[in-house]
Amino acid sequence: MPDNVVRIGSRLVFTIDDGWPQERRLVHQRHYVPGQNCQTIASFRGIAMLGLAEGGQAEIRYPGRTETIEIHKVLSRPESQK
Repeated sequence: MPDNVVRIGSRLVFTIDDGWPQERRLVHQRHYVPGQNCQTIASFRGIAMLGLAEGGQAEIRYPGRTETIEIHKVLSRPESQK
């Protein structure tokens, strides 16, 4: 898989609806620690990010609203994939 594709363990920069860039590591629920710059795959956002490449976007539809996630940069890939 190319280095610029988001996978579990990737550290990435993304935006939600053209907001401020956020940096997070995509993790399994069991490794999620609130306030530690993690994004769990057990969330709609985490699932939407998984498999996107840099520049990719995903739309998440919630009741009454929609948000767009854009991946700007995959900063690092999982240790096991190096």
